[in-house]
Amino acid sequence: MSPLPTPKIAVLGEALVGFHAFGDGPFTGPYASGAPCIFASASARLGCPTVVGAGVGQDEFGDLLVAKLAAGGAQVDHVFRAPGLPTADGFVRYHQGGGRRFIHHVFGTAAVEYPLDWVQRVLDGATWLHLCGCTLGFGGPMALAVSAALEQAAASGLGISFDPNVRPESMRGELGQLMGRAVAVATVVLASEGELEALGTSTAALVEQGKTVCHKHGAAGATVHFGGRSVAVPAIKVTEVDPDGAGDIFAAGFVAATLAGRDPVAATELACQVAGESVTVPGPMESAMERLPEWSR
Repeated sequence: MSPLPTPKIAVLGEALVGFHAFGDGPFTGPYASGAPCIFASASARLGCPTVVGAGVGQDEFGDLLVAKLAAGGAQVDHVFRAPGLPTADGFVRYHQGGGRRFIHHVFGTAAVEYPLDWVQRVLDGATWLHLCGCTLGFGGPMALAVSAALEQAAASGLGISFDPNVRPESMRGELGQLMGRAVAVATVVLASEGELEALGTSTAALVEQGKTVCHKHGAAGATVHFGGRSVAVPAIKVTEVDPDGAGDIFAAGFVAATLAGRDPVAATELACQVAGESVTVPGPMESAMERLPEWSR
């Protein structure tokens, strides 16, 4: 059997290093993180060529991020090393019995910086674009770059996946408009509870427009809606160690499997598998991940 034509995913968004704590325990890290970068690491490790557009500082945290992405197979030539700015960081503490608290240091860092004239470099040769709503929420030149990439991808007929990935109550005003535009042109929308309603749309409306909508339910699995069908897929049974980044790895699994030619149900099954496996180890990019066989023939 001849190999599949090789797609290329472009990912544009914030990069940061993360520190995690559980209960009253100490923080551990730093871990390479940032929702778009977690996605890029996973899609590259699954075998789909992936190029990253992100901003990091000219510091040790920036070195860590670039090295981790490259080690997973992602193309890092278009990671911008912002002079004079630190790499962004984020702290998350998971509370016993559920819930978590985030502290992000993103504003005024390299994460929100990106040269607008680099967008075309990231998109060059790409067949798919993945974006996260949190990038739009952080604002700055990176948000402008993401908006430009979105319009270029839509005009060029690229596949587009969009993960709103922000609190529904935040999706108002200009951010709501930007998010609404992303949903409007996306091929695949990967939504959590309440996000579509906050944007004034619905799963049924998006499916009627020909889009695939995949609702992530965390430990309860996911439901994929496409072509008039709705199929629930259970999560795999695992012992959770660190859930950070699981939603982004789910998104990467879904897109990578879709580009490998799998139907939406099979893509959701693969997404549930890799997302479940990701929570069994500390750090969002640390789980073992095998290249999809479709790209190994």
